[in-house]
Amino acid sequence: PLFHDPLEHPLLWAEDALSMPAAIMKRWTARFGEERARAMAEWAQREPPLSVRAVGITAGELSAELSALELHPRPADHAQILLLPADETEALLSSPAFTAGRATIQGATALRAAQAVGAGPGERILDLCAAPGGKTAVLAAAGAEVTACDVSHEKLALVEVTLQRL
Repeated sequence: PLFHDPLEHPLLWAEDALSMPAAIMKRWTARFGEERARAMAEWAQREPPLSVRAVGITAGELSAELSALELHPRPADHAQILLLPADETEALLSSPAFTAGRATIQGATALRAAQAVGAGPGERILDLCAAPGGKTAVLAAAGAEVTACDVSHEKLALVEVTLQRL
């Protein structure tokens, strides 16, 4: 057998089959019961939704454009961010919205970090670890002069591609 017997060793089975450490499963089982602990472990394996930022248009406009392509965007906790099911990533990447720069993959946390800088016209910003360029783009769009740095030419090439697309 590939995994431990779930009836004989439920915690070791969860570690093998669900990639959840036995110590965590033990605590979850004690706190929430076996059924809920297993459901939580299964949920943790799911691919999270893709976070998509609307660029130069509202999230509502982007949502309508993506919905017309039979994608399934839903609002997120940031006004510029939509969430897409992970299995729609390829369709997003080939969509006119993405290729034309009206949409980009960027999480709300990264967007908020760039916005928290409060960059404005005439300011000079150094963006270290800039790849793939999402925060750099937000800072530059605010009018700042941004110097983007990263550890390799390959990563800087990603920044250039992102900035040209956006």
